Amino acid sequence: ATKEHAEVRRLLSELDAMPADDEHWDQTVTALTLAVQQHVAAEEEKLFAAVQKLLDDDQARTLAETFEAMEARVEEEEEEEGKGKPEAAARGRAAK
Repeated sequence: ATKEHAEVRRLLSELDAMPADDEHWDQTVTALTLAVQQHVAAEEEKLFAAVQKLLDDDQARTLAETFEAMEARVEEEEEEEGKGKPEAAARGRAAK
């Protein structure tokens, strides 16, 4: 996990220093997205296995329902704000 965190920090640092119209912007955003997704998937696998051992069926169901409701709310807010694509927002800032 430490190596993965370092990679995400490195990519974030590169993006921070890079103009949004840089030819490598999209490639770096894609690399960051993949790094975060892979890390989250690995952490979820470990975390969910551990939590599954601790919760009974009712607790697990309640937790899943709560998570799904929160996820739906976040997706609705993103749609309302038009923030589904951070790279597009950054490009808009750079174009000004």
